[in-house]
Amino acid sequence: MRAVRLLARLVIRTLIVTAAVALVFAVLLHLLFRPDSHSANQEQYAVYSSYIEDGLTGDSHSLGDPRGLVLIFANTTMSTMAAEQPNKIQQVRFLAFSIANLRRRGASIRLPVLYNFFCSNLRSHKFERRFVIGARYTFLESAADYFKPNIQQRYPESYGFLSLSSVAFSHDMSEALFYAEHVCGLCGGGEFVLMKKTNGAWSVAERYSTWVS
Repeated sequence: MRAVRLLARLVIRTLIVTAAVALVFAVLLHLLFRPDSHSANQEQYAVYSSYIEDGLTGDSHSLGDPRGLVLIFANTTMSTMAAEQPNKIQQVRFLAFSIANLRRRGASIRLPVLYNFFCSNLRSHKFERRFVIGARYTFLESAADYFKPNIQQRYPESYGFLSLSSVAFSHDMSEALFYAEHVCGLCGGGEFVLMKKTNGAWSVAERYSTWVS
């Protein structure tokens, strides 16, 4: 029994040391690869706005019409369609699975950007009215609001609603990654979007679809 207790203590100590080393390593990675927080806060709305503006074609299943109204989910999120909001452990697992899936698909996204995406989306934040797009827009407080019977009367000029994750930037602020879902009644889809900044303007470089309905 004494040998078993000693072995158990050794295993516990090893696990504690390993966890501590992993935590220190994660903090160092975060400090090394994270972009300037002020610049990231300023640029995120330019990224969102460019993406939305590009989708305002007025075609079926597009994000909207320049003469219409764009509904944007009020908070950053990885999914508005879950029956229950995930707890922290479920959220971490989902983020890790999503990033691993992107890697398996051979996505041309640098590891520091993926790491920043993971860190950026551990918490949600509320959007400010800083989108600059051709169409009018308003915020939808909950996905459930969109499925109420009078939705068409309330928002007759919308093409469904759009949800967006937090944006992760490369250290030099030349690349941005986020997740978007567009739900329009019985149709919709989700995608990871990689954007790049060229000559001061953001544009979509790659799209990685996750689901289509």
